[in-house]
Amino acid sequence: MGLVVAVVVAFAYLEPPWRYLLVLGGLVWEGIELAIWWRYRNHRSITGAEAIVGARGRALSDCRPDGQVRVRGRIWQAHCADGVDEGDDVTVTAMNGLRLDVAPAHGSSPPPAPP
Repeated sequence: MGLVVAVVVAFAYLEPPWRYLLVLGGLVWEGIELAIWWRYRNHRSITGAEAIVGARGRALSDCRPDGQVRVRGRIWQAHCADGVDEGDDVTVTAMNGLRLDVAPAHGSSPPPAPP
């Protein structure tokens, strides 16, 4: 599309050598568009539950076993069988309707041991 616009503008309004430079710029732009399209033409889009499973988030309340977490900027109802405290990092393991099943994220601090 960029090439078509460049050719129309170049031959309607410009004199040489600007006309040829604009057409050359349109050709380069078209080549970039084709290269991007060629690279991503077989790229599968992942949406739905598959996109959120494995995502990391943070517990907004104690999840023992139910609470709330923030994942990708959204607040979700969550269920954590292992239990996590407010502020702990979590990983989404499954999605059941609008509730996420989460587990403590690897690398987050373990809960303090009772005295």
